[in-house]
Amino acid sequence: MTRRSLPSDPVERALLNEILAVPDDDAARLAYADRLLERGDPHGELIVVQCRCRQMEREGEVRTAAYHAARARERELVPMMEKRWAKAFGLGSEQRLGTIERGFLARTTHFDLERWGLWRAHPLVELVISQGGQNFWHSAGYLARLVAKPTIARARSLWFANARRRLEVEPSAAAAAFGDVPHSSEDSLWPEIDAPFHPRLLPIVRSVRFEHGTPKSLAWLAGAPAPALVAAELRNGDNRSDLAAVFAATRPTLEEVVVRARGVVVTGAESVLEASPTLPQLRKLHLDVTLDVAVARAVASRAPRLEDVHFGQVMTEDGLRALLAGSFVPCLRALSLSGRGATERTSLRVLTEAPFAALTCLTLDGFHFSKEDAAALASASGLARIHELRLVGGAFAADALAILRERWPSLDVFD
Repeated sequence: MTRRSLPSDPVERALLNEILAVPDDDAARLAYADRLLERGDPHGELIVVQCRCRQMEREGEVRTAAYHAARARERELVPMMEKRWAKAFGLGSEQRLGTIERGFLARTTHFDLERWGLWRAHPLVELVISQGGQNFWHSAGYLARLVAKPTIARARSLWFANARRRLEVEPSAAAAAFGDVPHSSEDSLWPEIDAPFHPRLLPIVRSVRFEHGTPKSLAWLAGAPAPALVAAELRNGDNRSDLAAVFAATRPTLEEVVVRARGVVVTGAESVLEASPTLPQLRKLHLDVTLDVAVARAVASRAPRLEDVHFGQVMTEDGLRALLAGSFVPCLRALSLSGRGATERTSLRVLTEAPFAALTCLTLDGFHFSKEDAAALASASGLARIHELRLVGGAFAADALAILRERWPSLDVFD
């Protein structure tokens, strides 16, 4: 496919329609891939490779040579398809349209209805509609037009974003809430510069993100009725006010909290966490606060459901030990830690002793690695399922990096 929305071959068209109708099923994708491979189209190989990688990840085969070979081939194929699709969409060859999953564009920040003929050939999972000077893109009428498309109505997530905030709704819920809105309606989804949102959005908003939270936005977060709210994110504000707003609220549906304010050292967060009615129900917790023993114990003792944890400020070794004593650790899937600004070096051997059983993603920011540290990480049984390891900043001996790259060939290292 180039500028055509759907393939002209009737068999391929039927298979693609099946992929769009049942995006979670790989059978139609692989059958479609076979048709593409018959004529030497690399798109078919990409579908096969990414489906194979997902299967091996599910079966815990991420340490195998076959998995690493498949990932290496994926890194060769993805840029080819990105350039092909960017050209078809009339974009520069270096511009990425979004994330490719199992052979198709799945998540994008470049969506617009003017190119619907091309987008309709991809089983989209997540769309971000950025305002970008087009105010109508954030109108009730535009939302009604979007969710009238079956492919979009089947997606999992629809985001609207401007410079100050982002909000997410489930497309099927938006279709029910805005189905009778005229497509020409220019009513804004956010009539005021801060909260509140359009009245039809309030019952269906799943996620919100505020940049530089204002008193009005924080007051909305702390007390406004939003019965479907699952995730709240606050960035670049006053961490103390942000923490109080999000953790003091009683929201039975809330499962994810992110409070980020890099460069602002926050202490004393344990009192907020210890009193929070929200903490015990969270599955995701990302905080830029000091991870000392008091904070760690508050989280370890009161948050048994956590699966994704990030601490982005100063961390003590005793704090890390206290955190990893939590009952959530065997179920933890993603962990991100910062060693920046620490007055004493934190031993990474603590990670090798933790009872991880499901951890697949690990990010370490600002740590120092010796050869012995790397060897201990590479051989730790609790880290055997990791397939995404990222090192940010820090200092790494050449022989330490060699050990880590041998164990994790897809290792990402950032300055």
